[in-house]
Amino acid sequence: MGDREKILNRIRLSFDKNGSRGQQESTFFISRDYNKTSVEQKQHVTAKFAERVGQYKANVHIVSRSELISTIETVLQIHKVKTIVVPGAIPKAWISRDKYIVSDDDQKHLGVEELDNIDAVLTGCTAAIAQTGTIILNGRFQQGRRVISLIPDLHICIVDKDQIFDLVPEAITVIAKYANDPLTFISGPSATSDIELKRVEGVHGPRNLEVIIID
Repeated sequence: MGDREKILNRIRLSFDKNGSRGQQESTFFISRDYNKTSVEQKQHVTAKFAERVGQYKANVHIVSRSELISTIETVLQIHKVKTIVVPGAIPKAWISRDKYIVSDDDQKHLGVEELDNIDAVLTGCTAAIAQTGTIILNGRFQQGRRVISLIPDLHICIVDKDQIFDLVPEAITVIAKYANDPLTFISGPSATSDIELKRVEGVHGPRNLEVIIID
């Protein structure tokens, strides 16, 4: 029996002859025997994440903590950034020059039009998944409001190696306590091929993603 017939049989079992829900519904066991924890060493997990997120056309930089500021400055220069929005809780050590920084915090929420005129956004993250090359934001701490990571054309995201998990279930366990927050899952720059199978970038978020991993 093929998969299609199995699905149709399950539907038939759940309805009586008159087309209404049957009194006794069949239940089916779904196997949960996938790996929930990883035995990979941290350096291998970090390397895998860098490779996977890079496959999505994101630029990846693996740096030491002392190299972070200079790397951010280099990225800003490459993209010719004139203005950058940062969450109010961003560490001061992450960025060295104040002249083009616009803060979005509890005292001042930037509007959509204001954000649309800003070149870049700098945030941290909640977790990252090596298996899928995915970054997860929950709008707390160094990540700011969800909207600031969606409108500027360039997103610079800082990921600490301790925030990188090898498998999806490991990361889900970590973010489960934030289940009521507006979670954002980022796997590379925004892109879609919905219309005529032509790739269009920047429709649902930033066209450019720079990921800086603190190793």
